[in-house]
Amino acid sequence: MSKKAAKLNALEDWSSLNATSAVTASGNDEHTAVMVAARDGLVESLNILMEHGGDQTIPDHYMKAIPLHKAAYNGRTNVIKLLAQYPGFKETLNAQGPNNGYTPLHDAIWHGHTEAAKVLIEAGANTELVSFDGKTPLELAREYQYQDIVELLEKN
Repeated sequence: MSKKAAKLNALEDWSSLNATSAVTASGNDEHTAVMVAARDGLVESLNILMEHGGDQTIPDHYMKAIPLHKAAYNGRTNVIKLLAQYPGFKETLNAQGPNNGYTPLHDAIWHGHTEAAKVLIEAGANTELVSFDGKTPLELAREYQYQDIVELLEKN
């Protein structure tokens, strides 16, 4: 057994896995370990967390974003693919943030992450949802002149 495997086996108490961090105005307010791993692209860590019951439906404090929003916003295609394998993904795939109404697909498009948008669309993201500013994903892609994303959305 590798040292890494031995350390993981030593972790037996996962009862606080889905606990949120304190609100300290640090930018990590009410983040779970799953949220941090998804946001930062820590795929190995995220896989371990999800295997032990990580909950991808718990939102953060400020934006009420879920891990899939964070992954899409940051273009973490590998994280999106990993989250798709676990409970909660279908429930969060089209989740609209309460502040702007953006879905994870809107977030990927907003920041020009073509591959992340593609993975979300292939996973079944609703391409017709309208954000609070009145924009569908296609309208957002056109606004920012992301031609690759425009073409991707027009094909679906």
